[in-house]
Amino acid sequence: MTPGPGRPTVSVVIPVLDDAPALEGCLAALAAQTRAPDEVIVVDNSPGAADEATAALARGAGARVVRETRRGVGAASAAGYDEARGTVIARLDADSRPAPDWVETALRELADPRVHAVTGPGTFYDIPGLRGLLAALAYHLPLRAVGARFHDSAEGLAAAEEILALEI
Repeated sequence: MTPGPGRPTVSVVIPVLDDAPALEGCLAALAAQTRAPDEVIVVDNSPGAADEATAALARGAGARVVRETRRGVGAASAAGYDEARGTVIARLDADSRPAPDWVETALRELADPRVHAVTGPGTFYDIPGLRGLLAALAYHLPLRAVGARFHDSAEGLAAAEEILALEI
């Protein structure tokens, strides 16, 4: 993965716990991106034996599979971040369905030198009623963190130290 002049490389990390059917849709959505990620890392977070169905599906879609036996999205995500080679790391859940311009949009936002992190909208189809509506509305607020400073935490992840401004 060698970037061209001024072209960032993108790694997408997807932690998965026994959910090959949901992962299939996520990988299909990544394959349809207007700007393809440079690598996709699927982190198998199954307890005990590896989830061979998830691994086969991921490899069939061209993803690299990483195993993390410490349970939880945090541990699985961290394992994927540690393996990522891209200059930009994006994360999805196995049941995520990113829009076709998801990678392209993130890179456009990150081209602003004041922007260090971006997030996008979310739709929660598995949270019923008012709670689901409120969660979706929170994700649709057009916020951008500008001027954030980051440091390495004890776990090796970049942690936000200070947010200087939010653009609304």
